[in-house]
Amino acid sequence: MKATKMIAKMLRQDPEAEEARLRKRHEQLTGRLADAVLAADRAAESRRVILIEADEIDEAALTKADIACRDTAGRKADLEVAVRDVAQKLLDLEGARVSAADLAERTRVAGELEAKANLIEKAAVALDKAAEDFFFARKALLEVYANVPSVDFLSAESAGERAVRCAAYLAGAVKQSEVDQALNIPQSAIGASIREMDHLRTLAAAVRDGSAPAAMPENAAAYVPIVAPDVSVVLARPIRFHGPLGTLQHVAAGGVMLPAPVAAAARQLGIGFDFESAEGNAIRRVAGRYAMGTAFKPSPKNDGTWVIDKGEVDESTGKPSRAEMWTPVPVDPSAWQAHQQRQSRAVA
Repeated sequence: MKATKMIAKMLRQDPEAEEARLRKRHEQLTGRLADAVLAADRAAESRRVILIEADEIDEAALTKADIACRDTAGRKADLEVAVRDVAQKLLDLEGARVSAADLAERTRVAGELEAKANLIEKAAVALDKAAEDFFFARKALLEVYANVPSVDFLSAESAGERAVRCAAYLAGAVKQSEVDQALNIPQSAIGASIREMDHLRTLAAAVRDGSAPAAMPENAAAYVPIVAPDVSVVLARPIRFHGPLGTLQHVAAGGVMLPAPVAAAARQLGIGFDFESAEGNAIRRVAGRYAMGTAFKPSPKNDGTWVIDKGEVDESTGKPSRAEMWTPVPVDPSAWQAHQQRQSRAVA
């Protein structure tokens, strides 16, 4: 405690001025101590002469010599203490300087650590609030989905959970699923809900124009989704098409499974081929070695092989243009309607 108070007192003073004063005082005292040592030695030598070498001991001279020895020895002792004290003060001042620097560094580091802890606490509170909001938003969305018709091959409940999962992906809480990647589902709740929203709005339009009864179905099973069977086809180019509810989908080149109307439209465009056809076999042999988005065309050697179709060259970059990387495949709406009618009869 005493040392701490002394350090605090030194820190309140001007360290440089105090050090200069102490060094000057140390120098002065050291000089005085040297003189005192010499005087004490001389006094001791004078008394030794009186006691040992004189023929007769002069009592008066001896008394005077004793007093001189006592005075010079006392002065010498006092100066030695003073020199040690000043030297200690210099050491304490240096220690105080080091302690001050250490204290400042410790204060800085501790402050940064506390600031990080405060930031974590603030962010954690905000995340908990967002999680609570997410919980109630999820509950509300699933309650709505529980009373809407199912679309495509997903149940209404599965579609709702899919939308929740996509929102969680948007928040960075989960990874994108392989199913969502394969279906090219936008990774957000609104994007994942496009099919259901479009379906409900289509039904609403049908109710307004009189082509559907003005009645809400009792449950989701009252609605019959548009389901077209998938067929195998080999694509020479990556394609994009709109599903029965207007959802845009993308499919890479190579051997794939597509809804029958889409496969038929691709064949009509000359970019879809049967699996076991010469073109289909040739495309499948090379398609697996290239990234999604690669297109193919017959080899200019006319040897039955297919090669990468680099497309038109972009004059600004000198590289193949990617503007039409996905070939649009229009599907006649009546083709989807035919499948919906067959599905309705099957359900009935």
